[in-house]
Amino acid sequence: MKHIQAVAEYRERKRVRRIQERLNHFGAKLLLSGLFDRPTRDALGSFQRRSGLPVTRRLNRQTLDLLFRQVKRETVTA
Repeated sequence: MKHIQAVAEYRERKRVRRIQERLNHFGAKLLLSGLFDRPTRDALGSFQRRSGLPVTRRLNRQTLDLLFRQVKRETVTA
């Protein structure tokens, strides 16, 4: 059971690091800690505000789609 929990925590941190990388791409200056901490929530709120989304400082589908939609565009145009 501990192994399963450790794997889940690793995956969650990896996912949060990817989100932090994307926020940094849009101007945030986050440490890639893998923790959904206050600086990450603040950067997420700033991204939501600049993108015209409701500012919740929470990761919802709309914010996630917009954060990573740019990756697809950058990949296609490169």
